[in-house]
Amino acid sequence: MKVNDKEIVSDPIYVEVQGFPGAHSLVNVNLMPSNTAESVSEGGEREEGGSQRMGLPYFIKQPESMNVTRNTAFNLTCHAVGPPEPINIFWFQNSSRVNEKPERSPSVLTVPGLTEAAVFSCEAHNDKGLTVTKGVQINIKAMPSPPTEVHILSSTAHSILVSWVPGFDGYSPFQNCSIQSPFHSPTQCPPSQAVSDALATVLRYDPGPNQERNMLPRTKVKEADLLSNDSVMIFNTSASPHLYEIQQLQALANYSIGVSCRNEIGWSAVSSWILASTTEGAPSVTPLNITVFLNESNSSVDIRWMKPPIKRQDGELVGYRISHVWESSETSVSLHPKAH
Repeated sequence: MKVNDKEIVSDPIYVEVQGFPGAHSLVNVNLMPSNTAESVSEGGEREEGGSQRMGLPYFIKQPESMNVTRNTAFNLTCHAVGPPEPINIFWFQNSSRVNEKPERSPSVLTVPGLTEAAVFSCEAHNDKGLTVTKGVQINIKAMPSPPTEVHILSSTAHSILVSWVPGFDGYSPFQNCSIQSPFHSPTQCPPSQAVSDALATVLRYDPGPNQERNMLPRTKVKEADLLSNDSVMIFNTSASPHLYEIQQLQALANYSIGVSCRNEIGWSAVSSWILASTTEGAPSVTPLNITVFLNESNSSVDIRWMKPPIKRQDGELVGYRISHVWESSETSVSLHPKAH
């Protein structure tokens, strides 16, 4: 090689890569054609042979990636062996050395806590050279992101089947999800931001320390007064599968559906709201205040009743069925007058 028209001759350069997953050594391998290999120690002393004779530190335990709670202490372990011994360990955080004085292998690094993600690695030194681990990411647990792709798969007069895709879990597994549904009339729009904020406040239901998380009820309904005297229903369910059937709904009604999920840090924000409607169904109650009058003059019976409440009619009434049984026999008769 020439520099400023002067030819410079150097010794061959050697690089040896340790065959241990995730670890590598930077010690010089011949890049020029040769039938032999040499190792170069930190002191510059050469010896013939392969990596088995080089005696570089070999990791039997490396630091591992972790998800930790903010400002909470945790430990990382680095263990390398020779020969030759001893093996000295240096720790690095985001490429900056943590310990100025080396520690003998095995070494345990106690980190008092982090406020943001960091990358850690360690170097193992002996008289033959050094070996470096790969950097491992230490993540900080956070509240999850809101679910996405909330869809209505089907609906009946009294139920709506909802699906969703979980958001980012915040480096902490999901524990459970809540489906929220404020009822509103057909002329109302999905909840405003103020209603959404109120829903998010109501949603933060906690079973308490005396109730195991996996013992949460399949459905838990809680009502809260929101704007315009509306109420919100909250259905708690397991985090998986990402599917839930809301039941005991009013027929021919509109509902806004939102989903939120929780990890050990807290609840996510509520997903985007979608509008869902239940279908028409059979009346859920019978007619009220049924009275019977006997008209002896024409040998007839006058039957009167009140319509079911509008909210319980579950659709447009088209008729009634009247049944009676003669006392003198077990014969029954059904009549079908139209609704007026």
